[in-house]
Amino acid sequence: MANFRHFTRDFAQICTGSADNINQFIYDSSINQCRELIREHASTMTRQLTLERIAPDYVSPVLNTMLLEETSLSLMKAPRLEPKNRMSNTTFCTMMKRKLRLQTTNQP
Repeated sequence: MANFRHFTRDFAQICTGSADNINQFIYDSSINQCRELIREHASTMTRQLTLERIAPDYVSPVLNTMLLEETSLSLMKAPRLEPKNRMSNTTFCTMMKRKLRLQTTNQP
């Protein structure tokens, strides 16, 4: 509960557009709509910070497509609980490198 109180103004700003009216946020905002707005805000901020601080210059133009779920479904949906269903480490590493558009072969 302390974490919620700490971020109440931020949540209210994201969900209602105003950090001043906490009561409107608590009593009138939809849980599902607010969850989606927070998810979208977090996604946007993550992409923005990644572009500004972490991503090399050659990745910046294609970062948005790299972060789409559709381009990594095989990595996300593959069942990994059962050891027999897990792909080998080399296959997984290759798929991850392709997803991140990193060099997949060793060049001399």
